[in-house]
Formats: sequence, structure tokens, C-alpha cells
Amino acid sequence: MGGYLADKKRPMSLLQWTFIAIIVFGLWIMLSFHSQGLFIAGIVLIGLSAGIGNGVVFKMVPYISKGNTGAVTGFVGAMGGLGGFFPPLVIGYIYQWTGSYELGIGLLVLTGVICWFALWKHYIHGDVHIVK
Repeated sequence: MGGYLADKKRPMSLLQWTFIAIIVFGLWIMLSFHSQGLFIAGIVLIGLSAGIGNGVVFKMVPYISKGNTGAVTGFVGAMGGLGGFFPPLVIGYIYQWTGSYELGIGLLVLTGVICWFALWKHYIHGDVHIVK
């Protein structure tokens, strides 16, 4: 779905809204541990947001690296694989140490804030313009 949307809209704007959605739904998850229904809805929504972001990122690869799109696509895919592997482990370890998932989800939200800020500073309001 993210790739389809990125074909229709500006990928940078979509990625910005994807980060905002991940931040909002991460906060939603942190506030909904008491309600199984709200918690599950938050997990589903953050998963959908991440999936859309995945498609948008792959749409942006040719704009960033015209000369070696294949290599960059492979690197992006590998980093995405690591991004799907390590956060659950980190959240699990944090749960073992603290007895709560809130800090781990908070780190996910913080990562979303950092990514949004970097995108905003360098590509949306900065000097680097890669999408015409």
C-alpha cells in the first residue's frame, strides 16, 4: 500500500506522516496497556503505519541513488530486516529487567521522533531536496 500511495503522492510527505502515525500510535499503545482491545488496535495501527513506511522508503531509493539503485535497495532491505528483528528483542529484554513494556515502546516512539525530525530538518525544510 505504501508504494502505491507513494506513486500518487510526494514520498517525503508520506514518510513524514508515517513517522507521525508511528509516534501517535506508539503513545496510544503506551496509554492502553489496561485495555486489551485498545492495545491490539494500537499494535495493528502501528504495524500498518510501518508497512506503509516500508513501501514509501523503497519508492524513494531511485531518487536518492540513481547510479546504484540495486545496491541501495539491497541495503535498505537488509536494514529493514534488522529493524524488524532487533526492536522486539530489545523490548523483550527491557520487559525482563523492568516488568513493563512501556520503556521499550517509549524507545520506539523516541526513534520515530528522531527519524521524523531528521527527515524534516534535512529533506523537508533543509537544503537537501531529492524528490521533485
